[in-house]
Amino acid sequence: MVYFLPEFKTVDFFLKIEGDEDQIILNNIVIKLNTIDLITTVYAVDKSRIKSKNNLIF
Repeated sequence: MVYFLPEFKTVDFFLKIEGDEDQIILNNIVIKLNTIDLITTVYAVDKSRIKSKNNLIF
């Protein structure tokens, strides 16, 4: 089986957010996504934990 990011095999979906990190309030995004009933779990991933960053370039 091939994984988009092999280090996160149990993750079904990723939301990649680009922009000025000072303007993006990541915690607010996580809180709002967690209020959606059909979403089970939401968490932010530290960029340093992503080993296969080249898979994120489209």
